[in-house]
This record gives sequence, C-alpha cells and structure tokens, in this order.
Amino acid sequence: MSRETSIDIHFREVDALVSRWRHATVAMAAKGVPPHITLLYPWRPAPITDVDVSALKSVLKEQRPFPLVFTRVEQFANRVLYLAVSEESELTTLMEKIVAAFPDASPYGGEFSAPIPHLTIAMAPDDVTFDALVQEVSASVASELPIKVIVQEVVVMEEGEDTNWKVHSILALGE
Repeated sequence: MSRETSIDIHFREVDALVSRWRHATVAMAAKGVPPHITLLYPWRPAPITDVDVSALKSVLKEQRPFPLVFTRVEQFANRVLYLAVSEESELTTLMEKIVAAFPDASPYGGEFSAPIPHLTIAMAPDDVTFDALVQEVSASVASELPIKVIVQEVVVMEEGEDTNWKVHSILALGE
C-alpha cells in the first residue's frame, strides 16, 4: 500500500472549538491529523526524504510569518463545513510557491483547479445530517469568531503503515 504525505499549517488554537464535530465526522481527525489548512496534498509518497524536506525549507525561507483570521463558517457543495479565512492572499501565495516548487504534486491530485484554503470542521454523508450540522456548528462557533493567529510554521505530515498520520517535520517560516 502506498502511504501519503502532506504539507499543512496546524491550528491547535481551534481544536477545542471544533473537535466535537471533527472527531465525529472527519476521518483524518481520528487518524491523528489536527485542525489544519492543507498547503499541498498529496505531496510525496512516504517515507519522506531529506532532499524533499530541504527543498521545502528553501521555499519557506523566503516566506515571513503572517497573520490569519478565521472569520466565518462556510460550506462546500459536497457537505463539508469549514472555517473560512478573511484574507487568503498570503496563504494562497504560499500555496502557489509550494506547488511551483513541486510541480509533479498536484493539489488534491488535480481534483480542484484552484483549491480554497480552509479548515474542515465537519462532513456529512447526507443532506439531512448536513443541515443539522450546519445549524449546530454555526450556532456554537459563530460566537467565538473571529479567531486571530500568526502563521509561523509549516508541518509535514506522513501516513504511517498503520494508516495513522504523524508529524514528520515542523519547519519555521523565514528561516
């Protein structure tokens, strides 16, 4: 079985706010992936090499830490609820730099031409469940927004042979 890797930004600051729904509805949460925004997935087959990590470090060296604000709960047509950010430009620029450095790794396997940066809160198998989640999550999360954070690092995750994910590397921006 081929194991995967990803390049993410983790947001432990929102874990307590969204964990109730993430752990119940998002398979990756149960496999060890904390609240995050994906920068590139899938990246490389596991195990990750030092050469790939060094190439990623070169990209991140030019990127300074930047503010990010989660402002609202949004939804995708495929019954996914997510935290949206107020300003995507620095985040999108970082994603584009990483994708340009690894042109053989298409974001989401090429499924989306222009991925929207987001932090998944919940997923639903059907419309009835989704409608209930929208009401519950929106009522609970809206009062906690906005959430302001400073993005200072990128996390490389690697799928293990047991299909659980673990942190491979934490790479600081601007170093």
